[in-house]
Amino acid sequence: KTPQVSLIIYSEHLIVSSVIPSETYHINDKATMTISQDMKAPPAPAVVTAAESSSTKSSTGGGANGSITTTCRRANSSNNNNNNLTATTNQSAEQPSQQSKKKAKEFHASSDGTHTSNSNNNNSNNDPAKKLQRKKEFLLKKILNITISNGLVNTNDPACVSMALDDDPISLGVQSVAEILATRLSLPEAEIRTMPPQKPLLMYLANAHRRASDELKMVRSSLSSLSGGGISSSSSSNSSSNKDPTNTKQAEQEELASLLEEVQRQVVSYAASSLMEPDLFEQAKDGAQQLTKALTSAAIDPSASQDNITFGVSGPSSSFYHVLCDELYSQDPTAFSKVLHTVVASLLKNLKSCESLDSGVGDTSALGVVSALTSVCSHKKAALAVVTTTTTHLDDADSSLFLLPAAGTPRAAEIIRPPVPPGADLLRMFAAAENRPYLRRSGPGIEKETMLGLVLRISTPKSNAAFSPTSILRQSMDSVERATNQQRQQLRVYQEACHQLIMNLIKGGPDARAKVLQWFVDCLVVNPGATAMRPDPTKVSSSSLLLNVSVALLKLCDPFVQDPKKHHLIDAHFVSASEPGKLIFPTSGDDSLPRLGESSSSSSDNDDSGSGDAMATTSTAESSYAPKNAFIPEVFFLAARSLALGIVPMLSSHENLLRHISHQHWELNSQNRDIYSDPHFCMLVSRQRSSEVYLFQEEMMTDTIRFTNLLSKVLVGLPDDMLRQMPEHFVDNVCDILMSVAKLKARLLRGMDARFVFSLMVKLLSPTYKSMVRNYNLRAMLGDVLYEIFLPASPGDRRDVPASVACDPLTGGQTYLLSDPLAQKTLAPSLLLLYGEVEHTGYYDKMSHRAKISSLLKFLWESSEHRPAFREITQNKESFIKFANGIINETNTLIATVMQKLPEIRGAQELMANAEEWGR
Repeated sequence: KTPQVSLIIYSEHLIVSSVIPSETYHINDKATMTISQDMKAPPAPAVVTAAESSSTKSSTGGGANGSITTTCRRANSSNNNNNNLTATTNQSAEQPSQQSKKKAKEFHASSDGTHTSNSNNNNSNNDPAKKLQRKKEFLLKKILNITISNGLVNTNDPACVSMALDDDPISLGVQSVAEILATRLSLPEAEIRTMPPQKPLLMYLANAHRRASDELKMVRSSLSSLSGGGISSSSSSNSSSNKDPTNTKQAEQEELASLLEEVQRQVVSYAASSLMEPDLFEQAKDGAQQLTKALTSAAIDPSASQDNITFGVSGPSSSFYHVLCDELYSQDPTAFSKVLHTVVASLLKNLKSCESLDSGVGDTSALGVVSALTSVCSHKKAALAVVTTTTTHLDDADSSLFLLPAAGTPRAAEIIRPPVPPGADLLRMFAAAENRPYLRRSGPGIEKETMLGLVLRISTPKSNAAFSPTSILRQSMDSVERATNQQRQQLRVYQEACHQLIMNLIKGGPDARAKVLQWFVDCLVVNPGATAMRPDPTKVSSSSLLLNVSVALLKLCDPFVQDPKKHHLIDAHFVSASEPGKLIFPTSGDDSLPRLGESSSSSSDNDDSGSGDAMATTSTAESSYAPKNAFIPEVFFLAARSLALGIVPMLSSHENLLRHISHQHWELNSQNRDIYSDPHFCMLVSRQRSSEVYLFQEEMMTDTIRFTNLLSKVLVGLPDDMLRQMPEHFVDNVCDILMSVAKLKARLLRGMDARFVFSLMVKLLSPTYKSMVRNYNLRAMLGDVLYEIFLPASPGDRRDVPASVACDPLTGGQTYLLSDPLAQKTLAPSLLLLYGEVEHTGYYDKMSHRAKISSLLKFLWESSEHRPAFREITQNKESFIKFANGIINETNTLIATVMQKLPEIRGAQELMANAEEWGR
């Protein structure tokens, strides 16, 4: 007959009492119990405690509704013919575990050892093999969220999937892991009904790998403690039947470690197979998209370590993503590249829809996408695969994902026409700069058709809602400052994420590093028009891209900029000798860049031989360029060129905007109009506030000023023949950046070291280099820098440059103008010579230049350090005559101007005397 039992609950006692035709019962007990009863004879009442089933309790969870379900089933035992009844209760989530343990202990004490137990359960607890088997099943349940229906561990867990093994579960071991995983992954989605629902295939495997890693770490720690405890085999000499418990424990731990290692291997192997063959499992049909989502989630919330596939228990190299990349690459490098290409293409699709830092939310935001790309490239093989991938779309075999097409190829001349959205106004579309056709190899091409271009084009919004024209003049300065600081922080975080992406790409190996540097070279080569006052948007990249390129290159330079021991690795032969240098700093064609010594060789007959010497030196440099470190000079001179295309034009544009605002304000006041209601004036102020967000970031400007000081150091240390070949804009940019910062945001200069900038200004102004630097505007700018930066402020001076910039800390805080030996010898005669030379800069400019030179001369005349230099001025007849002529011409001009203005002043006074006439 079919054995039948009824279960009656009395407090915490479970009594097997009578026979009834039922097998499943709902009870209110909150403990987990296992009961076995020999059903051959009528059962006598037996009391079973909750303490007997504590091993089962740990593996079961609470029911969904807090109710307890007891399931009785019949099982065959291989040892005897007894029929076992197993009753399992799922503990409610609301019941505290400590209270359950306390009750179990109390009842265990009250039973006084008189309760009965299943003999097979006792055998299972005493049998080492079954005990180890139970541990293995518990591990697999915890790691893989599966239970074995014909195993020793209870299968009634709503969070796990129950499955049966073909083999005897007693032999569960390393060889069973592949079968278990294959069975679990082959299940259709409709059959996986767990609570909570299990995650997609790839994330399920990633979580399993993480849990296996955690368990393996603990097992290895246990093994380490056992090994360190001094395991001895001498105890086995007493008798062959007595086993050393320490050795037995170690053997168990080693077997569990082997099982966990196999789980790790199989999980990664199945993940790789599902990515290479999406049809292998039903749940793997969108494996690449699952990988994309997993990487994005890990990048957005790194603190969620359980779901972070780039986090490794033993470091990044032990993360699921890292070992998955290793497995994919070892199985099929082509499939590995294809999978990564699909992931990157999906991420770039989201990035193309972002216009600014405010676009998108979470995994569709620009920061989320860039962080995900950074995670993708955290593996070296993955970074190399990304930069060498040849397509942006799987069905387009000719388009480039990372680099522009080579110059002169048909694809470089291809015209790209932006798509027209349905229902769009064509006239307005083509009026917008971003919707105009452009060449594939051009500024817009590198911005919109390459990965780094899409990444680096993101910046603050063009129409910045924080500085709306309708309310900008009514906002308090505190609110404007808060909005500015908040957006600067967002931009700083994004630029740091871009830097991490670029660093991961560079760390991908020599080939990956070469591709990254080639992208920067292409970006600078296709944007020569960025220096224009109004760049052509169909040929030049956006200002946000060029600014972010400068920031990225400055961050790459930062390690050796702040390490004086590495400054000697900057080889200036890169400019004229290397292939990238010839592309970036061309000497011929429409985009050729003037050199410091170019004017002298072309305008002076005496310099013909010097021109020949320069050509010979260039030829020698080309054959002798062999830097100790090729990366440092290339990145350094790329950054130097990027300043000329990014930060410097933007500073100049901002100064023009401020002049425009000042003029507009004067006009409105002169016409007695309300500036608050003038839309054009409000729009100009809004543009000013928006541009100051990204243009005057403290971190960016600090890096820029440090770089200009190092650039000055390199130029000062060059021999004359090499200095002659340097692009003129190197010196020009140093002057522009420092003077713009001094005028607009002088506080950013606090704590900056400008020693070598001063040395460069003094050296190039000296009479020795007069024939080399013949650009009068550049020479006049050198004098302006000395005035704006290094001349100590006098009472009533408009300048607010920190005094520390002009002081030499090595001489006790004395100013560079007084302490520098070269300045004491050459600066006074250089300024006298410059006073006459600025005559060629134009009428209005020369007045400003001469006023600054006069202030410098006055300061030098009052110092005893420069008196000997003034005495020697009369020995240089040519320089003194030019200076004297300049003074006389200036005096004559001022007198003539006064004589012309006197009649006008007299006429105005007469009109003012007649109130009626003056009122008209």
